Amino acid sequence: MRSLQNVTLIALVLIAVRAEAQQPACGLTSMRESVAPFLPSIAKAAHVQGTVVLLVNFTRSGEANSVTVVAGPEMLLESALEFVRGWRANSFSGVRTCPIAIDYRLQQEGDKQVPRFQRQDLHHGTVNSGVPIVIP
Repeated sequence: MRSLQNVTLIALVLIAVRAEAQQPACGLTSMRESVAPFLPSIAKAAHVQGTVVLLVNFTRSGEANSVTVVAGPEMLLESALEFVRGWRANSFSGVRTCPIAIDYRLQQEGDKQVPRFQRQDLHHGTVNSGVPIVIP
């Protein structure tokens, strides 16, 4: 009898773990941006590019209500904060804090044209400089 209870308990745990593993990361299933991303002029002139990592707290209705900088080049932080504060995620059963990475890339002469913003997934996006620049 005890053995049957143990097997049943293990089966229930495995089912729960499998169901949890199939959930979208951070409960994110969709995202809308209301603010256009940009590479700051001073960063472009100084040839600064890099990745800004943020922790974004989303309300139950999906609004980004607080954003914390984890890492990134100083010249890019305000642009990333402004961009992410305009995001709206899907509704969720509770408040959630999600890691977000925004890559800022300078296009160089000879690079193929790419969109100003490309989303790799709901946690990662790339902001491109738009106009190719000459890097000596």
